[in-house]
Amino acid sequence: MLPSDVMSYAYISSSLSTLSLQNLMFPLVPPDPPPVVMQLFQNFSMLYSTNDMINFMDNVSRAPFKTQQKLAAVYFTKKLENIVQFIDVPSNLYRKQHKATLLSNGNKMAFHWLLALPNGGLGQKMTNEEFRLMTSMRCLRKIIPNQEACPTCSGTFDVYGLHALNCGHKSYRHERALDGLFSVCSIAGRHPIRNAPVQIFGVDSRGIQHLYRPGDIQIDGIDFPKMLVDITVVSPFCTNAPAVFTVGQAAQQAEDKKMEKYFVDCRATQYDFQPFAADIFGESSTQFLFRL
Repeated sequence: MLPSDVMSYAYISSSLSTLSLQNLMFPLVPPDPPPVVMQLFQNFSMLYSTNDMINFMDNVSRAPFKTQQKLAAVYFTKKLENIVQFIDVPSNLYRKQHKATLLSNGNKMAFHWLLALPNGGLGQKMTNEEFRLMTSMRCLRKIIPNQEACPTCSGTFDVYGLHALNCGHKSYRHERALDGLFSVCSIAGRHPIRNAPVQIFGVDSRGIQHLYRPGDIQIDGIDFPKMLVDITVVSPFCTNAPAVFTVGQAAQQAEDKKMEKYFVDCRATQYDFQPFAADIFGESSTQFLFRL
């Protein structure tokens, strides 16, 4: 974020918030904002016109709650649209993945790792090289000068490092997500059991009966004595992915499929069930974390 970005909305929101407090404290003082503030806000609304801005202009003398956050959201949403529109990369594949990276970067679950202080005891640490690679990929900068053969699969490792997000060794990402969620469940005091030997008898989509193991983790339940948590890490660039990328859609669809497959059978055997899906950009469902 640049100072010029803050100046685009901070002064306006500060003035309107001050005016709102003034109206509460001194109701006899004329409620109209200064002409310069009105002019700045009208210019802002013309550039970033939305329904929220229109409603906001109708009640400009009573600034809404969290004015600066709302104006900042409008400002940066429009700025992101402009950046995505003019991505300059040599192939359509890179363009799609770069666009998905930019759109995902603003999600809370995708950037909170940047705010975590290094802590070896909690496993929150990385080398200087790891941090350089992660931030370079986040900013869409090349991490190697030329593409190379991937050392872990038969694919080609591109200069942006995007191949690492879709490399065939998916079990590694699954196990890392399992490690993290197991730690969270332990901290929450839910007595987790990793890869609990619990099997559920159910019927697949073809009507054939099977024994399933739906739980990567077993924890103390909420509605039932025990809950089985199934973890999935998905890529929005798989062969059957939608043509248009939507932040969080791949993870949500994966959770929906897991619920459809296991939820009823688990509850029939007195186990609660909760899927936890995340995509390769860090977007994940917060429903389970909130329940914890």
